[in-house]
Amino acid sequence: EGRIEGDVDSLRFSAEVMSAGFSYGAPLTGFSMSGFRAVTDLAGISRLNFFESFNGTLDVQSRHGVIGKTNLSEIRAGIRSNGAEGTFDVSVLVDSTTHVEMLGTAVHRGGIYQLNMERVKLGFGTTDYENADPVSLLLGQDGFQFKSFSLRRETEEITASGYFHPAGVSDLDVSVKGFLLNNLQQMIPQTRYIASLQGMGGIVSGRILVRGDVEHPNISVDLVVDGFRSKETVFGQVETRLSYFEHLLNVHTSYRYNAVDPNTAPDMQLSGTIPYELSLSASHNHSPKGNIDLKLQSKGMRLDLLSPFLPVVSNVSGFLSCDMKMKGTVDAPEYDGYLVLSSAKFTFVPLGIDYIMDGRFVSNKTNIVFEQVTLKNVPQDQSYVRGLMNLTGNFNLEGLKLGQFDLNANGQLLLMKEAVHPAGSKFYGDL
Repeated sequence: EGRIEGDVDSLRFSAEVMSAGFSYGAPLTGFSMSGFRAVTDLAGISRLNFFESFNGTLDVQSRHGVIGKTNLSEIRAGIRSNGAEGTFDVSVLVDSTTHVEMLGTAVHRGGIYQLNMERVKLGFGTTDYENADPVSLLLGQDGFQFKSFSLRRETEEITASGYFHPAGVSDLDVSVKGFLLNNLQQMIPQTRYIASLQGMGGIVSGRILVRGDVEHPNISVDLVVDGFRSKETVFGQVETRLSYFEHLLNVHTSYRYNAVDPNTAPDMQLSGTIPYELSLSASHNHSPKGNIDLKLQSKGMRLDLLSPFLPVVSNVSGFLSCDMKMKGTVDAPEYDGYLVLSSAKFTFVPLGIDYIMDGRFVSNKTNIVFEQVTLKNVPQDQSYVRGLMNLTGNFNLEGLKLGQFDLNANGQLLLMKEAVHPAGSKFYGDL
């Protein structure tokens, strides 16, 4: 239902539109709305001085909508305009996880909209981030610019500055301070990746810089995670510096269990370069080319910290030292260096038996050789048998996959005992 009155120099249009549902365009690229209602009253529509004479209101509500692959619900928008100035009040729930609210004013000058928002709220489940100071943003045909942007939640803060040009050069600066890592579970939609975040915690601070254009981005990331943990295991501090430009990713990551003294040498450190193809353009699908040059170093890292990530073993203890280099092409890298296990005690879950491993693994190109590697039973199981096995041989790595292997074991080892009967096993006894 609508009404038009006036003439070409001063036109007025008012209408109310209601629809149970409508759509436009293809399913994955268009949009659709259901439970839609819009009320508008536009006056002062003139062909001569539109922005000086125009004023109007627009109120929109919709129960559900889809734009491309993004689901929207609880959509509400109110716009009031008087010439080149106006106010807006918008609220929407995105993908059933993110609640967005914006309230502010807009001014149009020279083809650019300046938005000054007194209220900005991003809600993720029970976690809300809000602005303490006004947010200022410029919008134009060539992108957007953050004049001032800061969202906070208690001790957490997210700030942004700079500009983004979808078809030109961008310069964005985003910083986080005191961000709680366990909040990621509420921010990321329910996908297969959400399981890997369960039980993860820590406090993140850092900075992300995005420069260049969509075909040749120049990105740098500096992050520090304090008190990093996975479920019941507390790891300590993880510090990461990443930079990407012209098909090459530079990596520098260090880990410290005790980060009280910043001058303490890292327990483990990974550094080097990796060929990588990163583009913000949807049409870019090149495979990475070039040479890998990575170095992994550790001087006595506690193995119990790796226990949550190791399959078929539990109750891991002992120490790991290594100085490994990985060089060569992406498809066929080669290795050089060593890895030493010292008093590596663990429970082999399928058998329920505890073992201790010691030894040195030396790499030569794609071949990993066992040197003085032993596997033995723990002292309390030595009454069954003098459990000691000498392991010799080698195995081949094809990239990161296990290739051919030639292993020899000489000695005796307790594999089963009467006191341990793993669940589901049909066999038990002393072996």
